[in-house]
Amino acid sequence: MEQIHWTNVVTMLTGIAGIITAIGIIFAATKRGRDWLIHPALDLSHANRLLLRRLEFLLTVNTQPEKAEVIEKVYAEYKGMGGNGYVDGVYNAWKKGYEESLIRERIKANGSARDD
Repeated sequence: MEQIHWTNVVTMLTGIAGIITAIGIIFAATKRGRDWLIHPALDLSHANRLLLRRLEFLLTVNTQPEKAEVIEKVYAEYKGMGGNGYVDGVYNAWKKGYEESLIRERIKANGSARDD
């Protein structure tokens, strides 16, 4: 039985990868290929970025609700990327609670609810 030389295997796989890349480039150059490649339903990178933003938002709201600037920035980015209204309820609930806690802290610090 003949011994397998790994350098030959790597060379063969590199050649196959080159052929696949060439086919991909030719396919992408055709109109049908471009339409398929940029089809919105197949834009997984955008969907993944959107998912990561949503997860970042939810994680920050649940673990560090005092980080208002970060939460508001991530929420704005998520909505700007076309994010759905799922996080709107979470954002509104967080914002209401955050504003109420700020008011309580100001009252506690000033000793009254009035600004004189």
